[in-house]
Amino acid sequence: MSRNKKLIKDTQIYAIAMFGPQLINFLLLPLFTSYFSTAEYGQWDLIVVTVSLLLPFISFEILTSVYRWLLEEKDFNKRKEIISTGFFYTIRNLTLFCFLAIFVMIYFNIEYQFLIIMMIIFNILNNFIQKCARGLGLNKQFAILGITQTIVTLVTQMLCVFVFQIRIETFFIGAIVGNASSFLLGCYMLKFHQYLAINYFSKQLSESLLKYSIPIIPGAVSFWVMNSSDRFIISAFLGLSANGIYSVANKLPVLINMVKSIFQLAWQDSAILSYKDQDRDQYYSEIFKRYFRFLMPSCTILITLTPFLMKLIVADHFYIAWKYTAILFLGAVFLALSDFWGAAYHGSKNTKVILKTTLIGAMVNIIVNLLLIQLIGLYAAAISTVVGFFVMWLIRMKSKSKTFEIDIDKKDFIILFSILVSFLILTYLENVVINAVLVLMSLALFYLYNKDVLSKLFKFLVAKVKK
Repeated sequence: MSRNKKLIKDTQIYAIAMFGPQLINFLLLPLFTSYFSTAEYGQWDLIVVTVSLLLPFISFEILTSVYRWLLEEKDFNKRKEIISTGFFYTIRNLTLFCFLAIFVMIYFNIEYQFLIIMMIIFNILNNFIQKCARGLGLNKQFAILGITQTIVTLVTQMLCVFVFQIRIETFFIGAIVGNASSFLLGCYMLKFHQYLAINYFSKQLSESLLKYSIPIIPGAVSFWVMNSSDRFIISAFLGLSANGIYSVANKLPVLINMVKSIFQLAWQDSAILSYKDQDRDQYYSEIFKRYFRFLMPSCTILITLTPFLMKLIVADHFYIAWKYTAILFLGAVFLALSDFWGAAYHGSKNTKVILKTTLIGAMVNIIVNLLLIQLIGLYAAAISTVVGFFVMWLIRMKSKSKTFEIDIDKKDFIILFSILVSFLILTYLENVVINAVLVLMSLALFYLYNKDVLSKLFKFLVAKVKK
C-alpha cells in the first residue's frame, strides 16, 4: 500500500473512532450547561487539568515509547518483550502511586480523592492498551476502543444525571467506567495475555524506553502549563465561575482539535514509518500543503459560525464565552501546526526538541497571561494561549537541530492567515448580516482551496452509491 493511501485509510479509521464520540459530546453540551452551574463546571475543569498534570509523572510516558518501538517491530517475541517491559514498568509505577495516594488520604482531606485515584489508574491502563493497539497496527481495534469508551462514558453520565440526579460526581463515574470498559475490551480484542510474560521483562530495553520517554515528561508538563495553567490563573484572579465560562469557550475549538487529532494519529504513524525514505522531505512538504489548505479555511468557517453556534448550544449564562472561543480557534491552528512538526521529530526520535520548544511556549503563555489578566480579564487567557502555541511552532519550524525540511507555500500562508485574522476581527462587530456574509465567504474559500479533494470525494461517493 502506498504512503498516501495508507495515510488516507488510517485517517478514515481514526475519524470513525473520534468524530462520532466528539459529535455526541458536542450535542450534549446544552444538557450539561443547563444542569451544571458555571462554578461546578469550573471545579471539574480544574480537577481534569490537575489529573492531566499528574499522569506523565505517574506513567513516565513509557506508553509512548512502547507505541514508538512497536511501530517498527514485526517479530512477535520482540513485540512481547516491548509490551511486557512497558506494562510491568507501568504496573510498578501505579503500585507506588497507590501507596503514596493512601498516605495522602490518611493525612490530607482532599475532596473526591478516591474517585480521582481510580480515574488516574484506569486512564493510564486504557491509554496503554490503546497505544499497544496503534503500535501493533490494529487501527480498527483502536477505533472500536475509542468509540466504546465514549459511548459507555456518555451513557453512564446520562444515567447519573437523569436517573440518579448526581452532581459533579457524574463526571468522575463516567470517566472511570468508560476507561475501565475500554481497557477490558482492549485486553480481550488484542489477546493481551499472549504478550505478557514476566521473564520477557528487559532491564536494557526499559532503559532505552525511558531514554526516549523521560524528555517527553517535562514536555508534557510544559504542554499542560500552556494548555491548562490558564485555568488556575483564571480561578485565582477571576474566580471559579469565570473558569467555567472559559471551559465552555474551549468546547468549540475542540472541533479543530478533533480534526487535528484524527489526522495527527495517522500522520504520526506515517511520519515515523517514512522517516528513512529518500524523498521524505518532499513527502512531508506535500502533505503539509494539503493539510494547511484544509485546516485554515475550516477554522475560518468555524470562527464566523461561533456566535450562531454558541447561541444554539449553550445556556444563556454561558453565551458570553463565544468572545473567547473565536480567539481560541487561532490557538488551535498554531497547535495543529506545532504537532505536525512534532510528528516529524518523533520520526527521528528527537524528543529533546519537542521538550525545549514546549518549555519555551509554556513560559511565554504564563508570562503573557499574568501580565494581561487583570487588564483584560478572560481575553488574557485566550491571547496567551495563541501566543504560546505560535512561539512553540515557530521554534520547531526554525530549529537547527532538525534533520528534515518542510517547505511552506508562502503565498498560501499569507493569504489564508490574513483572511482568517480579518474575519476574526469582523466577527466582533456582532452584526448578523456581516456574520452571515462572512460564513458564505468562508465556505467559498474552503471550496476554492480544496475543490480537487472535494471533486475526488464526490466521485468516490457516487461510485459507492452506484455499486
